[in-house]
Amino acid sequence: MKDEQWVEAVEDNWPKLRYMEAEMEDKVKIMMTDKIFERIEYIRESSGMTRAGFAKSIGITPQGYAAMIKNDYVMPTTAIAIEYVYGYNRKWVAGGIMPMRVDVWENMRGEIEERLLRDVRGYIEKRLKNVKPVLTKKDQIGSY
Repeated sequence: MKDEQWVEAVEDNWPKLRYMEAEMEDKVKIMMTDKIFERIEYIRESSGMTRAGFAKSIGITPQGYAAMIKNDYVMPTTAIAIEYVYGYNRKWVAGGIMPMRVDVWENMRGEIEERLLRDVRGYIEKRLKNVKPVLTKKDQIGSY
């Protein structure tokens, strides 16, 4: 990476940059580029992986990885895979939108909670449909 691609932020800004990688005690380095392939290569190099190994880890072929780098394009599903495997925000990978890093476990927990609540809500609605006819006929039953 070229020096001009990095922006240094002092420790005072750390709360805003809590998902960024700390390089030194008092500084944070943020990768700034408009090129998708540079962001993806940064992630691969930071992980210390070969191109083939990185491609396999995110579920694509080495040829697919080479085409992605050559065309400077990433499929949304590939950006999601990078987020879940390496912790880099899918929006940052695809478009440079901050924050650069995300808490993958927090995302997964939120998705699990959302699914659980949706399932519980469906179960309750289903059970209430069975109870509703009984409640509407209770006055008729009591009059006999």
